[in-house]
Amino acid sequence: MLAGFFAGLVLLASPDVTVWAAVVKPDPLLAALSVVAVALLVEGARRRSGALYIAAAAVIGFAVTVKVHALGLLAPLGLAGGFW
Repeated sequence: MLAGFFAGLVLLASPDVTVWAAVVKPDPLLAALSVVAVALLVEGARRRSGALYIAAAAVIGFAVTVKVHALGLLAPLGLAGGFW
């Protein structure tokens, strides 16, 4: 209920929010792939397993083919893999 109240305030303050809400939508597939990639990176860092890093890189590569925004996952991959 409180979230609805604040959403109403945002709508009153900026009526263009509804236009952006129709254009900028979260992509569930990209979100799921991001969660899987980060989980693989965390486990790879914990176990220091090259196979898990390769699996994370493969998931990130597939996520980039889904949506270009997944390029942001290359920074954690580079940090976890020691490339930077």
